[in-house]
Amino acid sequence: MNQVIIDVREPDEFNAEHVENSVHIPLGSFANRAPAILNALGEQDVVLMCLGGKRARLALDQVASFGLAALQPKLSVYEGGLQAWKASGKPTVRAKRGHFPIMRQVQIVAGLLVTGSVL
Repeated sequence: MNQVIIDVREPDEFNAEHVENSVHIPLGSFANRAPAILNALGEQDVVLMCLGGKRARLALDQVASFGLAALQPKLSVYEGGLQAWKASGKPTVRAKRGHFPIMRQVQIVAGLLVTGSVL
């Protein structure tokens, strides 16, 4: 079976860990990028994935607006997302040690600013 995994998580999440050979289309740009990619994939089954499944379902809902109804039966959501993928023992590609997600950096800086202003 020819199957392609499309990961709809944000770039920092994808870069930290993802399924090998998965295609990255962040949910924020899904409507712009996905139609051309889905057309190019042709007859292949497509599985949408995120961390837990919610964003992948949102992406699947967007496909209906693309006018690609013929592709709908070939699309599915990987239930449980990357968390379920890893829980079942399937391999992932992880960033090299030292990766620090941008959201974590923002949280630390915000915390330091609040602490500094209180002092």
